[in-house]
Amino acid sequence: MYTMVVADDEFELRRAIIEAVPWEEIGFKIIGEAENGVEALELVETLEPDILLTDIKMPFISGIDLARQVREIRPAMQIVFLSGYDDFSYAQQAIQYNIIKYLLKPISKDEIVQEFKSIKEKMDSLSEIFTINNDSDILQLHVDHFLMSLLLDREYSVTPTSDYEDMLNQKSIELNLRESLKDKSNYMVIVTRFFDNNENITQMKHLNAIDTIARKYLRCGSFYSHGKIVSLFVGMNWAIERYKDIVVNEIVQTSKRTINQDCYIGISSVVDVLSKTYIAYDEACNALEYGNGAHRNVSYIEDIERKNTLSYGYVEKVTSKVEILLKSSQGEDIEKYISSIFVELIDQNASRSDIDLLIMHMISTSCTLVHSLCDENSSSDSFNQASETSQILSKHSFNEKRKDITDFCIKCKDLINKQKRLNSEVVCDQIMEIINRDYGNEDLSLPLVGDQLHISASYLSSLIKKGIGESFVSVLTKKRMEVAKELVLYSPAKLLEIANQCGYSDQHYFSYCFKRYYGVSPNKMREQKTL
Repeated sequence: MYTMVVADDEFELRRAIIEAVPWEEIGFKIIGEAENGVEALELVETLEPDILLTDIKMPFISGIDLARQVREIRPAMQIVFLSGYDDFSYAQQAIQYNIIKYLLKPISKDEIVQEFKSIKEKMDSLSEIFTINNDSDILQLHVDHFLMSLLLDREYSVTPTSDYEDMLNQKSIELNLRESLKDKSNYMVIVTRFFDNNENITQMKHLNAIDTIARKYLRCGSFYSHGKIVSLFVGMNWAIERYKDIVVNEIVQTSKRTINQDCYIGISSVVDVLSKTYIAYDEACNALEYGNGAHRNVSYIEDIERKNTLSYGYVEKVTSKVEILLKSSQGEDIEKYISSIFVELIDQNASRSDIDLLIMHMISTSCTLVHSLCDENSSSDSFNQASETSQILSKHSFNEKRKDITDFCIKCKDLINKQKRLNSEVVCDQIMEIINRDYGNEDLSLPLVGDQLHISASYLSSLIKKGIGESFVSVLTKKRMEVAKELVLYSPAKLLEIANQCGYSDQHYFSYCFKRYYGVSPNKMREQKTL
């Protein structure tokens, strides 16, 4: 059963659509209705429906603007336009927001039923993109080989020369990853895993789903490797920046809705040449491990850490694993891993200096991670503890060394976990500061705040709900109404002036919102005060 919100400013038509059509018989459940674009946007953010049926010409926010804002918050949600405006320009604007259907008024009950049966078939078919395998596709095999060599093979990723870069570019054009050598393409890597009951169930069949969604917005190539899907996004820098949030959140939301699987995605920074994409792959993997441990579906490398350069060989292997465990696991996992390393070192008859060298790198890695993820006080704490922990080197017992370095790593893990909680609180405080400061800005919206804080609108929405307990629209409306009430009761300002101060350019809409919030119009409230 798909959930749906119906938005139309004509009350009788809206009620006729809701009451006359046997929605549940054809697979839909109406969970909300709105008489203007602002209400519709609030319901989408709060109720997270599967589909929105809306008129194009709506008060306060048009259907086109509503579609644009909805796509930034719920990219996987389907939108159906119902309008009496048989105007191709409207249809063209609708197409760019991936509208699933464009219906024209007048429309009969039977026609609505038939149209929505067709819509349901399209929505049902979305789940099929998670079951189609591309492994027999010849082009896919070539893409697999090229991308695996480019991203995974360190010997292949040599110091680039112009000839080497030209070869990569030409190959990417042959594989349809780039359009031509004339475009100034940039590149971003995402790494995706799918989970069911905390078990990684990522398979080759998931690859088609990611490519199908991503290619609506950007050029993309993907391959399956060791329980994860690795994807290379290609496009102009502005296009990647514009669409990356929509793509990854549509993948997450579609996965949850169609196959009921949790999806975790790590996202790299953007690089300007193909020869640097192996670095982007490492960044995406690190972001994925961090986000998975924090139960964060979408994680950008820029949001969680500064870039670190690791040493080589065995020390690199161990310190990399310790870093991952500090970001994403429980304390007992760190303890088990360090114990296994000490057993391995003893079995290999490692010298005391070998063990001390590894311990110093583990201390350094832990301190560096705390410094990159936590505040200055936490960094100072870790440095102080590191100074004390360095006494490990003077101890002769392997067990003493193992216990001390384990305790130190667990303390660093606790500092990182504390910072994760504080980061959420800080972001919520920043949101409230912006609302309290800019509530009078008519254009204040969730995407605008996300741009200021460098956080995607969809993640920001979930953060607000978790941290504040309300939707962004509800919090903003509450602030505006509180200020409006003070001005209505205790100032001589005209209603239009009050509306403008509170972020409403339309006095009638302001009065509508005020009465909806307080149960009485602003004029009536003033009259009651003077009685």
